[in-house]
Amino acid sequence: MNNIDAYNLNKSKPKKVCPEGKILNPLTNRCIKIKPDKIKKSKPKKVCPEGKVLNLLTNRCIKIKPDKIKKTLKNYDEYGNIIKKSKPKKVCPEGKILNPLTNRCIKIKPDKVKKSKNEMTLKSQSNLILKLSTKPKSISKKIFIDDVIKEESITPEFIELTRNSSSLKKSKANVIINFLKDKLINNKYTLDNRMKFAKYLRNCLKNIKSTDCLEYKKFGNNVGFTINNIVNLVKKIGTESVYGAIYLSSIKDCIGGFSIVSKVMAASSGNLKEVSLMKKITEDLLIPKKTKHFAAVYKHAVCKNNKIISFNGDTMAMPTKLKLVLLTN
Repeated sequence: MNNIDAYNLNKSKPKKVCPEGKILNPLTNRCIKIKPDKIKKSKPKKVCPEGKVLNLLTNRCIKIKPDKIKKTLKNYDEYGNIIKKSKPKKVCPEGKILNPLTNRCIKIKPDKVKKSKNEMTLKSQSNLILKLSTKPKSISKKIFIDDVIKEESITPEFIELTRNSSSLKKSKANVIINFLKDKLINNKYTLDNRMKFAKYLRNCLKNIKSTDCLEYKKFGNNVGFTINNIVNLVKKIGTESVYGAIYLSSIKDCIGGFSIVSKVMAASSGNLKEVSLMKKITEDLLIPKKTKHFAAVYKHAVCKNNKIISFNGDTMAMPTKLKLVLLTN
């Protein structure tokens, strides 16, 4: 051992002495207080009031739940068979009966008495007469067929049918009605049927000249016009405007009721161009069956007269707005 090591040994510090109540911490070489051992105080057991018990997990008092008595849903006899409880039969009030499926009281439906064919035919005829007696409010399929039936009822063929037996009359009348419904209602707007009907209407209007004029005429309480008593402008649609007025119109001795509409307007250059354009569309597009999305024009007339006879028989000046008539549908 050299002198330096001997010096270091002699120079080592004496062990530190801690005062009473403290001990030396060998890691820090400091005196620290002696911590007294903690004595865990046992808490007194929680006492719950009557009707409650202590929950050991939460240390809370909870209500004592009464034991549930399981009710047996099914009763068994001595042989082990289920005894079915029979409910008292539900009593329904007067005028109702019990529905066995829903166990509800429902109204008693009166028995439908089947009407004989004769009674049904008489009822349908009376309904038809009632409908025909009323005035149509607007153009519709229903009004159209009613008007057709009305027009057909005055034809010689229909009058001849009325002279035959009732069964024969029914069969023939039904054939006529079914045919008209097919051609004029169910398939009225197919292109083929429309063109066939257009040719028929043109033939009905062959006696209308391009210079014919309107004449005043009364149809019951309605005031309208006529062209040579062939075309009757019976009822105005909507209100009159600067572009003219529209009338529901019928053709004498032709089926279809109000089969066309008549536009009455002034014979201005613009209106005449409109007529020319619509006639060209009819000839080049509708008649060749290239389209069905335009109104067909059958005739037009430009009145050259300056006078017209009123309802009272007085001669008056022809209004400008009545000079031009366009027949279309």
